[in-house]
Amino acid sequence: MEILQTKETIEQKMEKTHDSIDEDFPPTANSLYNTINTKLSKKELETWQNFEWRRPHEIFQGKFCLFSDSIDPCDIKQGCLGNCYFLSAISAMAEFPNQVKKIFLHKEINEDGIYAVNFTLGGENYTVLVDDHIPYYVKKNKPAFSQSKGKELWVMLLEKAWAKVNGNYENSIKGFVSEAFRALTGAPVVFFKHMYIQDIWEEISEADMNKYIICASSGEGQLNKERYDEMGLISEHAYSVIAATEVDTAKGRERLLKLRNPWGHKEWKGKWSDNDESWTDELRKALGCQEINDGVFFMCVEDYLSYFRTTVICKLHEDFVSHSIRCKHNTGDYNLIKITIEDEGKIFFTVSQLNQRWARRHNEYEPSFVRMLLSRVVPEDEDDSEDFPLEYIEGKCWKDEDTTIECYCIPGEYLAYIEIYWFDDTQFNDLVFRTYSEIAPIIEEIDKDEYPNFLSETLKTCARNSSVVKTYADKGEPDIFRSFSITESKAEYGFLYYENNSAGTILREIVKFSELENLQILPPYSGEMVEVKVPPGMNEIIVLNRDDRGCSFNSTYYTALIKPVEETLKVITERGKRKQIEYNDEKYEVYYYTYKDGSGYLWYFENRSDELDDKQAYIFEGTFYFKLENLEIDSDEYRDKQEWKVTLKPGETSYVKFLLKDVTKSWGYKYSYSFKVKEAVLNNSKLIDKVKEFGKRKQISYKDEKVDVFYYIYFINERYIWYYENLTDKKFRATFNFELTNLKIDREEEKDEEDGEEEGWKILLLPGETCIKSISRIDQKCESKYRSSYSYRLSANDDE
Repeated sequence: MEILQTKETIEQKMEKTHDSIDEDFPPTANSLYNTINTKLSKKELETWQNFEWRRPHEIFQGKFCLFSDSIDPCDIKQGCLGNCYFLSAISAMAEFPNQVKKIFLHKEINEDGIYAVNFTLGGENYTVLVDDHIPYYVKKNKPAFSQSKGKELWVMLLEKAWAKVNGNYENSIKGFVSEAFRALTGAPVVFFKHMYIQDIWEEISEADMNKYIICASSGEGQLNKERYDEMGLISEHAYSVIAATEVDTAKGRERLLKLRNPWGHKEWKGKWSDNDESWTDELRKALGCQEINDGVFFMCVEDYLSYFRTTVICKLHEDFVSHSIRCKHNTGDYNLIKITIEDEGKIFFTVSQLNQRWARRHNEYEPSFVRMLLSRVVPEDEDDSEDFPLEYIEGKCWKDEDTTIECYCIPGEYLAYIEIYWFDDTQFNDLVFRTYSEIAPIIEEIDKDEYPNFLSETLKTCARNSSVVKTYADKGEPDIFRSFSITESKAEYGFLYYENNSAGTILREIVKFSELENLQILPPYSGEMVEVKVPPGMNEIIVLNRDDRGCSFNSTYYTALIKPVEETLKVITERGKRKQIEYNDEKYEVYYYTYKDGSGYLWYFENRSDELDDKQAYIFEGTFYFKLENLEIDSDEYRDKQEWKVTLKPGETSYVKFLLKDVTKSWGYKYSYSFKVKEAVLNNSKLIDKVKEFGKRKQISYKDEKVDVFYYIYFINERYIWYYENLTDKKFRATFNFELTNLKIDREEEKDEEDGEEEGWKILLLPGETCIKSISRIDQKCESKYRSSYSYRLSANDDE
């Protein structure tokens, strides 16, 4: 068989065809049946072997034509070929005569007897040449197979073209209306099994309103062939559905379907049949019901569902065109197709694979599961384009010759993600991507690296609109949510999506999957335990791959909400557990609060000794020793330690955060502490007052001579404070030398050069001046002591 695609090659082929014979499908026995391994019965084979090939002028007396003035669905008569599925399709198409004529390249009789027929096979448009030699049943003096009631050729030629692409007439026996519709129209076809759909009436009535072509297949189900025959129906037979109507009757509202048997006779005998008493004259006239055996009848939708097992809808649009590309596809990989749409409107996106009919030599071949996801590339000037660059449009997973997504698209760029799990990866691994719309878009296969995160980015926008959403309002965060679904993508991809719209809280969650059946977690995540961390303003998604439509799993969630410390500190003194520092029944105005949230604990300290009116303020120095279970200190300095040190001056506060390590395990702590308090001197003025009030006062003297220069020594906060005051009217110069044990002299950063390097200091006081010096203890746990000596001079001026 030769299939031609361009007008030029068609014309060339027609010119080369001589004697009205198509050499690729000649009028021989091989074009009728399989001469080897035929499946015809012995009786059928004997009959077929006696068929002759005749041309139209040998069949009809007088003038004949390709089409008569009108194409009538009732004109089609089936012969002795079991192809009612095909005849039912063309009978249904005959409701739209212009569409039938579009199938033929030329609309008039060809003197050479060669005709060109347009078919869509495997998603691509082809033109098939046939000659006008028709099998003829000599014994009955009529064409052997299908024909029209008049002297028209179109039915016989269509049937022959279909036989040619099948290899012969025998191979065209039995099939599906859906494949006939696809071949004849190139339009998308949807197929409904009545046992799997709740309301087929809605689908049929909408299709009828859109003037789509509809067919139905009868089936035995719980009814036997005798029951079908009793009711005037044929089991395992295809019928056209030509109208859907709701009518008001005395018994209430009825939903009626108008059907046609392609045989042109043998009709339904049940309720609403031609001579049923349910009809009124008014209804008969309104719906055009005639009491003639022409194969056309009415039945209610309830009986339709009882006697018919499937409905097929061909979504043919008279002004639509198709455009396709062929791609290579390997199992485990995927294709990415870019579609550029210039005008808004309805558009169909279809992935086609080889039909079983064209793989006759491979008996085990069957169509494979196709997964398709469609998304829109969000322009940069649209809101959220940076966070959500791809907008989910639709998804589909289907096992058939065609997998189609139908949607209404605005202008822009779209991406189609296609994945196929071939049952036979060695023989047939091509796919055809096809669009069907009023204006053909630009389609091209692109490098997957252009959109390396297509799957996750597309599913994010699907997840944002999920019907299964859980917020964390019960944990105080209504602006954080997750959504989970294994069905809403419609392409057998599940998702667990997180979005954090909070002001500052970090979401940390571990999901423990168990008993995963036919589900896989896709990279970058893996394993049965997955941890996500979602900062404010961010989102994250875990993608699940369904290996089979039957899948199951269990999941457990372990959640930690890490709130900003500033936010927790606002409420910790109200909600936290408060404790006061004490020792030997003596309490200090130092408090600490512990507050537990989903991420661990926060400890908050405050020194309130500055609020005391009648007591000394003090500095608090504490060391807390912890035994942590599944917790760690949130500090680089203390992260690997089990203790924490804190120093608080009066009025100061501090905090430490304990973070949960593993949210799936229990957590807690034990602790103890040691501390000391120091008197706090808030400024030098108060320090001097304290030193003069409580310090040891000494007067400068030599032998028994005393001078009015005094110094005070007072030990406070691990330091010896020395305070000097000159009450004379002279300059006072002195050098103090020390022998220090576990002590050191406190020197300012810019050390007085006169002090030198020795353990001591020098002072110079003018009349009325004072100064302060100090010595600090080195190791608070060890004994400290000192011895001192001094020399001094009083002078009236520097020259003395």
